[in-house]
Amino acid sequence: MEGEPRRLVWTPEDLARIGNGHFFAKGIFVDDETGFNIQGSGNVVRWVAVKGDVEDWSIYYQNPSDGFLARDFEEVARNGDKLHHPLWVMQLVPATPEMMQLYRH
Repeated sequence: MEGEPRRLVWTPEDLARIGNGHFFAKGIFVDDETGFNIQGSGNVVRWVAVKGDVEDWSIYYQNPSDGFLARDFEEVARNGDKLHHPLWVMQLVPATPEMMQLYRH
């Protein structure tokens, strides 16, 4: 998987330093058994981690069935699907248990 350089582990203190609505991690993954097998489409998918307005955060990804790579990360944040699987969330944005409690499902 390709994307922003990753921190070892994100904490609530790290999140507090980020402006509301800002991206703090982003990248791409392959929708197949070598990446995140959401639909098994084989398509490349953009994802973005966004800080919310009330000290929470979420990861959004483009729908793999789109069949094309989204134009930009802003489009994914606006129109993407929310990632719910905690193991996949942790793989994309390694986080402390306290940080995971702030994840908005």
